[in-house]
Amino acid sequence: MIATPAIPRPWLRNINFRSLMRMCVGPVFGVLYVSMATASDTPPNVVLLVSDDQGWGDVGYHGG
Repeated sequence: MIATPAIPRPWLRNINFRSLMRMCVGPVFGVLYVSMATASDTPPNVVLLVSDDQGWGDVGYHGG
């Protein structure tokens, strides 16, 4: 196996948790803001499946 030289990344050493959160969470909130601004007035299609008291063999992918 050929060893490749390490790429110097001086900006990586200066990242703390707050900076990381700004880089990750900021764009997510930006996308959510844009999607909320362009949302229509129709209600969203949401399906909520609730199942209680199922054992291992009660579902099809476990042979039930």
